[in-house]
Amino acid sequence: MHLSVDDLNKISFAKHILRGSDGKLSLSIPGQSRGGSSEDAFELLSILLLDHRNVEDEVEPIDVGFLLDGSKVAQDHFEEWLQKSNLEHVRCQVV
Repeated sequence: MHLSVDDLNKISFAKHILRGSDGKLSLSIPGQSRGGSSEDAFELLSILLLDHRNVEDEVEPIDVGFLLDGSKVAQDHFEEWLQKSNLEHVRCQVV
């Protein structure tokens, strides 16, 4: 299945990432409640950024800022997650 960048943006990754541990948005934005975990959003984003393809099966890079609706806070959380998951991956390889 191939989804365009515009269709992927409808997932509202920033809303999933900005959820607090209690399931509520950490930023109070009316009408922006979403299900799904930030961990799932991080994993899906990392896959999309590595290997998103268009309908012709050609690599089509995606701007993470666009998928995160320009949210600097969401992007900072994503970058922290990338660093943490990379560090955990390296630790698993060393052990």
